[in-house]
Amino acid sequence: MHTFKKITLVVSVFITCTTAAFAQDISPKSVTINFTGKVTAPTCAISLGSNLNVELNPITLTEINSPSNTDFKEKDFSVEFTACPVARDAIEAKFITAGTSPFEILPNKKGAKYVGILLTQSIDTIAPYTSIKNEFFKLTPSVDNSPKPGTHTYKINLRAAYRRTDPNKLVTVGDVQAQAVLQVKYK
Repeated sequence: MHTFKKITLVVSVFITCTTAAFAQDISPKSVTINFTGKVTAPTCAISLGSNLNVELNPITLTEINSPSNTDFKEKDFSVEFTACPVARDAIEAKFITAGTSPFEILPNKKGAKYVGILLTQSIDTIAPYTSIKNEFFKLTPSVDNSPKPGTHTYKINLRAAYRRTDPNKLVTVGDVQAQAVLQVKYK
């Protein structure tokens, strides 16, 4: 009988403990799950892919060290954005450069000294070329000659030229290489 009391006591303690553990609030809890997303128009195709190499014609020391401080060996080129959906409100672009104001002369990364590349832009066919600024500018569609219905084409006309970086110093012989990054923002 003594064993029976022990077992009854142990079972009684176990039932009391498990009942106390489950006696807490067991009402249903809720969690809110938020979902977000965005429907966007496709991006434009950029004519140059991810890189564009613009090769300027060679220049002699006599030409670049002449007394006039003009742009030498200008080379025109363009960046074209095609198949841009009409659903886009605006397309903006800016050049990120390590150039100096006000002319945005891109510094030479190679051997020649006191020479850089001057980069200027024209956003349409009749506007004059202007200095590159490190700020976004709005692109306007070209004459609607898009190959696909419901799309626009945008074009940035650019010009690169050699430019002396210090009119008081003579340019030295060597390679010239500079870089600018075109950043595009869709709205």
